[in-house]
Amino acid sequence: MYPLLRQLLFLLPPESAHVFSMLAWNMLHPLFPNRMFEPTPQPVSIGKLQFKNPLGLAAGFDKNAAYLAPLFKLGFGSIEIGTVTPKPQLGNPKPRLLRLPSNQALINRMGFNNQGVLHVQKNIEKFRNKHANNNSMIGGNIGKNKDTPLQDAVNDYLICLKTLASLVDYLVINVSSPNTPGLRELQKPEYLENIFYKLQEANIYQKPLFVKIAPDLSLHELTNIAHSALKYNLTGIIASNTSLNRVHLTSINQQKADQFGFGGLSGSPLLSNNLTIIRHLKSVAPNLPIIASGGIQNSLDLQHYREAGAKIFQIWTGFIYQGPFILKKISNFVPK
Repeated sequence: MYPLLRQLLFLLPPESAHVFSMLAWNMLHPLFPNRMFEPTPQPVSIGKLQFKNPLGLAAGFDKNAAYLAPLFKLGFGSIEIGTVTPKPQLGNPKPRLLRLPSNQALINRMGFNNQGVLHVQKNIEKFRNKHANNNSMIGGNIGKNKDTPLQDAVNDYLICLKTLASLVDYLVINVSSPNTPGLRELQKPEYLENIFYKLQEANIYQKPLFVKIAPDLSLHELTNIAHSALKYNLTGIIASNTSLNRVHLTSINQQKADQFGFGGLSGSPLLSNNLTIIRHLKSVAPNLPIIASGGIQNSLDLQHYREAGAKIFQIWTGFIYQGPFILKKISNFVPK
């Protein structure tokens, strides 16, 4: 059924299809039973976080926490909202999302489009109040506004942490999107360690902190980030964000990608590189938990990530190509 629906949705521009499908599902989801989509329960823990299953929705899908109830209906063990910035921002000009179906991939240059942290705060409060007895795992992915200088970026992260910390279960420091000019400079030790220090100092609710890293880092840079994460008692690392590398695309899609211009690549082409990243991180910081994000389309991809050392597995592009039953399809995966 979903392949036919996907054909119809793919007639629309990607961003329009996303908005339309979420509005439609927001209206229709109460008509469907939970068991229709939910995967087999597979509890997983990272520190004090208890996930009902290891299959999460990555940041960027529900930037403003506007669709938490309908998305949890699909069985996700966690949903990461955002990326959220202190002030609302429109993001980059459209078109800013490109499908590459033969590679099961997307390229986006959204640019942290969101309605600002105060709006997101209200949306999460509304969800929490309506679902008071629901132990839904919500992560808050936070970033800086485009017009904030790098030397002041830590203040943007602090604003977001202080506003959201009481409402979310964990927070993710996004210093790795390729679509905000200069943002990836924050992965350098002189910026990153200051951000880690200041956020932990302000973390009065002692919420778990993760850092989301770029897939285009050298092994030396990965080692430095892992050591900094340990030094400042971060809970773990999310590997990884979207990539500027197009090496794994087929020639025709490489041409299409070049015509589209800049933006971060997501989906199946990231899997191999992400596995290398996670294996390296586990080699230099064996006890640092890793959340895998990128390229998951089936249970075999999950198995590869588990064997590399990841504990939680976030889906985004795979959800677009495989549809709402993706969690059920891959729920025969059982972490050990």
